[in-house]
Amino acid sequence: MTQQTKQQLDIIVHEIVTKYQPEKIILFGSAVRGEQTPDSDIDLLIIKKTTDRPADRLYRVWHSLTDWDVPVDFSVYTPEEFRRAQQERSLFITDILHEGKTLYETS
Repeated sequence: MTQQTKQQLDIIVHEIVTKYQPEKIILFGSAVRGEQTPDSDIDLLIIKKTTDRPADRLYRVWHSLTDWDVPVDFSVYTPEEFRRAQQERSLFITDILHEGKTLYETS
């Protein structure tokens, strides 16, 4: 990950924490594996307690944050959905748990 991307990621995480108040943010994908290319995006899994429908969650994240110089892709799960996906051994969640890097977690 380039220094510029790292700086952008720090800003993105700060904005998400400040404006969306998640319980956890996990970075995954090419940025964690060190395989980013100029066309790569930043992949973030956000865990937040909410009753919003999945599409509404993404809308709230996107529209509460400012524009960035790097493309960002979000997945937003409730804690219950995240636990259930772990129990069901979801390949997506299993990969994130193995390769992901926790960037933020409430204490």
